[in-house]
Formats: sequence, structure tokens, C-alpha cells
Amino acid sequence: MQEFLVLGSQRLSALRDAFQCVMDFMTQGADDARRSALVQNTRTKKTSNSFMMIEGVFYNDSPLLRAQIEEKARLLEQEQELAIQDGEGSKGSGVAIDAASTFGSSGNVIETLVEDIKVNNHEEYARHSLDYSQVILDWIQESPERESDPAFQNLQKKHMHDTRIQDLAIRLNHPYLFVHQGSCEHILMVKSMRLPNKEYDDMNRAHYPRLMFKSKHSTHMCKMCLVNRAQFVTIDDRLAGESPCYFCQQCYYAFHYDIKGNILYDDFRVFPYVHED
Repeated sequence: MQEFLVLGSQRLSALRDAFQCVMDFMTQGADDARRSALVQNTRTKKTSNSFMMIEGVFYNDSPLLRAQIEEKARLLEQEQELAIQDGEGSKGSGVAIDAASTFGSSGNVIETLVEDIKVNNHEEYARHSLDYSQVILDWIQESPERESDPAFQNLQKKHMHDTRIQDLAIRLNHPYLFVHQGSCEHILMVKSMRLPNKEYDDMNRAHYPRLMFKSKHSTHMCKMCLVNRAQFVTIDDRLAGESPCYFCQQCYYAFHYDIKGNILYDDFRVFPYVHED
């Protein structure tokens, strides 16, 4: 369990970036290079596919959406700089450039939908992006019975990055849902809302979302040597003796590779073991 202190002005994507779950750092396999280098999660930024389900609205995020949002922000900043430069250059002639009207004019970036923004490596981002909410909506539409269920009526989709915490219609202590990495589910719950207090709150906005509590997790040791901390975890490894089985780096390679570096057998799954601490 984790608890965060979040500002109402912050976007849902900022809260998502603050979440800490080992599944965000699990690749398809230690011997699998298919994962794109463009889609890499870090402790402070998560770009993999996910959504939050809050009061009948799917708030989506994906590698392509993140790239498009960042590119739109860059283009808007570029337009603003050009508008300011034009304004400064026209002071001598008494002509003022209104940046707001420049952004609002037809064909400008501010009027362009995020989905229409083109980014470098667009196809690569798209290949690794999946709208989880659309999968659920398609499943609902497959059955007339599900479509008529009141629980599935009036569902909406929005971008996580477009929504600020203060704009949400939420119920205190009511369970909401966060899903990422395909099927890793977490319960979201808002405990309280209040105004900031200068006496005991950190007034530096850059320090939020702020982690206030995190439950402790045990760390697995290598099952072979029982000395080193695990670096890999195998599933359905027929010679390991158990599944899942945890290995340190030295034992994993000694157990699965010959002296020439050739893998001895590959009918199992292996993942990096990411420590929670």
C-alpha cells in the first residue's frame, strides 16, 4: 500500500508517474529484446499502457499518447516564444502581437487534437500502445445483455494527462481502479481533501505528488546459493525445483548457460527481479 499527498492542480498522469509497482519494470523476458527502447519506465516517469477508472470514466495513458502530449507541449512553447519575439520586434512600430489570438487562429497547434499530433518514431510508439479501455468497451458491446446493464451505461474515455485532480468528481473512501501492464490492478481511494497549511506542508510544488507512506516488502534471496539477493525470477523452469524460482545473476547464468554462453534449454520464462525497496 502507498499513500500520496497530491495537489489539486496536478494532472492524473503526475499521480500515475508517482506510483511504484515492480510490474512497471518487468520486461517480456531477460532473453527477449523485443521491448522497444522508446517505452521505458523510470521511477519518476511511467509511459506504459494504463488507465484509471473513476466514476464511469476511463482515464487512459499510453506510450504514443505521452509522446504526442509532450510533442504538443513543445510545439506550443515554440509558438509562444515566436509570438513573444514577434511582439518585441514590433514594439518600435507600435504593433502588438497577441499570443492568445495567435494560438487560437485556425490551423495552430492549440486547436490540434492530441491524437493528430505526429511524433518521431510514430509507428514504433503506436506498435507498443494499447487502449485498454477500448478493449473493455468492445467486450461490453459484444453482448446485448452487457450493453443493457446499468453498470455499463454512459462510460466515457479521456486522457489522463488532460485531467487535473481538482476537476474530478470523486467520493471520499470510495474504491476506484488503476490498471497497468495488462492485468496488474490496484485500488485507488481518496481519503481526504483539504487546503494547504504553511505551518506543516511543504510549499514547494515540485515536491508533489509526495509519498507519505509505503508498506514494507520482503526481498527474495537466490534459491541456489542462499547468499545473494535475487536478480532473476523464472517461471515453469523444469530443472529449478520450484516455480517461481529466484536466482542471483551468477547462479542464473551458471545454471542455464554453458561455458561458451549458449543457453542449455529455453522452455521457461524468465524476468528481471526488481526489488521493491
